[in-house]
Amino acid sequence: MVSFNLFLFFSQVVVVLFMWFVERRLSTEGLKEWGGRIFITSVLFAPFNINGAIVTVLGSAENQNGSVYSVASLFQSGTKDTVSLLFSGYQHAGQNASVVLGVSGYQEAGRNANIGVGVSVYQNAGRRALVLLGVSGYQYADQDAVVIIGVSAYQHAGREADVAAGVSGYQYARDETVFGLGVFGYQQTGGGAVAIFSVSGYQEAGERAIMIIGVSGYQKDKSGEKLFVFPSSF
Repeated sequence: MVSFNLFLFFSQVVVVLFMWFVERRLSTEGLKEWGGRIFITSVLFAPFNINGAIVTVLGSAENQNGSVYSVASLFQSGTKDTVSLLFSGYQHAGQNASVVLGVSGYQEAGRNANIGVGVSVYQNAGRRALVLLGVSGYQYADQDAVVIIGVSAYQHAGREADVAAGVSGYQYARDETVFGLGVFGYQQTGGGAVAIFSVSGYQEAGERAIMIIGVSGYQKDKSGEKLFVFPSSF
């Protein structure tokens, strides 16, 4: 772990200093100015071990015995939690992977994969994949895939796939899919498919497909198939 973190640290520092040098290639700055740059860059990208957790500002890190915390990181891997404040390219966590405010490229977590406010490209979670406010590309969860407010392209959940408000492309869940407010294209579930205040293209459910307020182009459940369905009766 130590050697890998040192490799990540030195490689990022070298790349940043090289980019800085290319930009300032015509500068007459001396060793004192470059010494300051090297010091600042090293502090920003260095991984610090604090009570077993790896903490860094902009660096990437792996922790085989705990958590990783950063302001922004290209790479985070931890046996417990990985948390980034603004940006994460790749997160792998034994427990929870979280981006508080910003963009996440890839999240894989043994428990929960979370985005507070921002954009998520890919989430894979053992329990819950959550986007509180933002855009979600792909969510896969053994239990629940949830978007509170935003745009969801694809959700696949072992238990429930939910969008509270926004736009959803595809929802699949073993037990239940719920869409709260907006427009969605496709719902498929073994239990109940529920839409509220919505416009729906396709609903397929093993038990009940329900449109409470809105319109559904196609519904299929245990009672049969229907076209252009308006609010359902319970």
